[in-house]
Amino acid sequence: MQAIALVIFFGFCFLIAYFLGRKRQIGFGWAFFFCVFLSPIGGFITTMLSRKYYEKNPEPSKSKLNWGSGIIAFCTLSLLGQFGRLSSEQLDSGKLNTFFLTIGLIGLGFYLRELGKGKNFNSNAITKYDRS
Repeated sequence: MQAIALVIFFGFCFLIAYFLGRKRQIGFGWAFFFCVFLSPIGGFITTMLSRKYYEKNPEPSKSKLNWGSGIIAFCTLSLLGQFGRLSSEQLDSGKLNTFFLTIGLIGLGFYLRELGKGKNFNSNAITKYDRS
């Protein structure tokens, strides 16, 4: 029964990343990452907040760099604390969910840092200004 639930979960993640992530500057890889680690709902929201593939690439942003660095620092400390909880006590789904959420938030920090540098993650994406 759990295997069927995992197949359905990863199926939703793949569908969101394939049909929505490829059409946005977030790209398939980051959309799939956020769907897996932040849940398909969190991945869907993150993907839909990203720019469409044909829009102008993002401008470098100091605030996104700072927010990304802050999220990475805070969540890395949280993750280190969770390693102690995972090894010392009996493993349950709540602790695993928190662990995966923290990994997803660290990924969000790295995503924001790269976005703050003006990066477009969809390698196949073109902007309206690139078309000839």
